[in-house]
Amino acid sequence: MVILLRNKRFISGVFKKKTINMGKFRLHILVLLIFAMLLGSCTPQYQVTREQRKQERRLERRYRESERILEQGRQRHYNMQTPETQRHMGANRIRSQQWNARGAPFYVRWYWSTVSLFKQINNHIIHSKEN
Repeated sequence: MVILLRNKRFISGVFKKKTINMGKFRLHILVLLIFAMLLGSCTPQYQVTREQRKQERRLERRYRESERILEQGRQRHYNMQTPETQRHMGANRIRSQQWNARGAPFYVRWYWSTVSLFKQINNHIIHSKEN
């Protein structure tokens, strides 16, 4: 008798109607839609064809060739100069490389140097107040 009651309870529990929580359901649907939109937006805008790749390689090769020819012309011009002029040209090249190594324009360098100066002053004031 006890076994039958247990089985009835089991069977009645299996066939119970389950209600769906619509708030969670909508949330799942919304998350799935957002995820699908993100995946769809990751595709490239256009496919590169074989002809386009060939054209890009051709342009790259042409650019490298023009750079090589330009460097040969510079070297030929350098070799034509007297040794004293070559020394001046070498020194000028080194100075220009140092100048170009600075990178950022002067106003950007000034801005960041003043910001770091103000930070140092502020830290000094804070630490002097603690003592």
